[in-house]
This record gives sequence, structure tokens and C-alpha cells, in this order.
Amino acid sequence: MIVVPNEYKKSNLRKLIVDADVSIGSWSQSNLVNYAHKLKVYQNTGAGVDNFNLSLFQDKNIIIGNTHENSIYVAEYAIAILFYILKNFDYYFDNRNNRFKKVNKIPTKTLYKKKIGLIGYGAISKRIQSLMKGFENNFFINNYSKKIKNNNQQKIQTIKKILELSDIIFICVPLTSKTKNLINKDNSKILKNKIIINISRAEVIDPNAVKSLIKHNILIYDSNYSDKKKSKELEDKKSKNLLLSHYIAAIDEFASFPLSHIATNLINYSIKGRLINYVDYEKEY
Repeated sequence: MIVVPNEYKKSNLRKLIVDADVSIGSWSQSNLVNYAHKLKVYQNTGAGVDNFNLSLFQDKNIIIGNTHENSIYVAEYAIAILFYILKNFDYYFDNRNNRFKKVNKIPTKTLYKKKIGLIGYGAISKRIQSLMKGFENNFFINNYSKKIKNNNQQKIQTIKKILELSDIIFICVPLTSKTKNLINKDNSKILKNKIIINISRAEVIDPNAVKSLIKHNILIYDSNYSDKKKSKELEDKKSKNLLLSHYIAAIDEFASFPLSHIATNLINYSIKGRLINYVDYEKEY
């Protein structure tokens, strides 16, 4: 039996989840598992679980399912931002009057044959790589489990080496205890004349490293740290090398509630007793 709540007040949801075997929701409803007595699967409507109390789910032996359906839209957005930077749209385009400016021409940069670093090689990174096929890029990937099949990509053992080799760096890792402050004061020192696009949570970049990063590189990311004071400091920081981009990548005309992937995941669970996409508690994603 499928139960669709007639109202989404917490008091009503608490009653409904008591006897549920499976529940579908986001991180904002995840605390409801405190009231669940029979729950076996909690299907997240997104991919990230950094806002979940994972130990609570693990203690109750609840499997968390997730979905990567919106990865194509996030990848498109990341590449769109890249072209915005490469082609100097901020310099050439007059948003106020909706026209290109009559200004002195300055050289733009090309994506063709650039060296691309992919830190994290999940759904988003793979989409980025696929969308950039025609530009004959070389890709450097820090991925240990998958076999590298294409001639234009190399498996790199360390993050530091990827940072050194790449012209453009996409950071696409989940936020976990291991990836927090992945880009920090130490490894940011080796970065010079790079474009860094962080698709991950803000905390993947140490806020104390931002000043040195934007001195010699262009950094694009969402500065929405859990430490609101740090977020405010970065939002007030004026630099042509810092572009703050909020989490709007999946707000697309076709990006919506990822129903088809969720349905496939849960159907597989009902037939085979396992989810296709689920969270590994040891890896925290």
C-alpha cells in the first residue's frame, strides 16, 4: 500500500512513518526516522547526505537510497560557468542594457585541448567529461576503482598532482569527513593561473585558503558554509577572481523531482531486495 500524505505537517508525518516500510523524502524530513519502528529504506530525493544524521540511520539498520538523475543539469551548469569565464562575458556583455559593450578587445581563452582535472569521478564528473568530448581535452582523474579506458584520460594517484597538471579543475566530491577542507592552505599554494569550479559543498574548500586561491586563480563556488560568519566574509569579498554561485544548477526546465530514478530504485528493492543507488555508511555517501 502506498500512502501519500494529505498534509505535510510534521505531526502528521510522524504518525504516518511509524508503520512505514519505505519512506521517500529529503534531508529536511530525515529526522522523522526517530519515530519509525519498521522502516527498512529511506529514499532520498537527491544525491548528497551530508545533512543527514547517518549514525541514526545506521543504528536503526535503515538503508538510505539516493539518486543522481539531475547530474546532467549540474554538469551543463558547470560548463556554462566555465565558458562565461573563458570568453570574458562579464567584460564584454552589458547586462543593464542587454547588449554587448563597445570596449577595447581583449583576448579570450579557449577550452580546446586544455588539461582538465576531475576531482571525484561520479555521475557529475562523467557527464562533464562526456559533454566536453569535442574539445580534445586531456583529463586527469583521481579515481582508484574504475578502469581507465580512454586514451585522453589518465588516472592520477594524488589530488596534489591533479592540481599541478590541470589548467581547469572541477571539484565534484561528496562532502564527508575525509573531503572537508580537501582544498586547503597547503595544497592551494601550488595553484597558479588555474580555473577552479567547485560543484561540491562549500566546506570542501577551506575558507582560510580562499584568499590565497583567488590571488593567482579564478575560483567559482557556493560560499554557503555552515559557519555563517565565514559565508558573510566571503560574500563581502570583492575580487574579479572570485565568482560566487549559489546552488541553482539543478533548477532546469526538465530537472524536477527525480521520480523515474526513485521508482526504478525502489522497484529493484521490491523485486531483488536491494537498491541500485544507496549510501555506503563507511564512505559517508
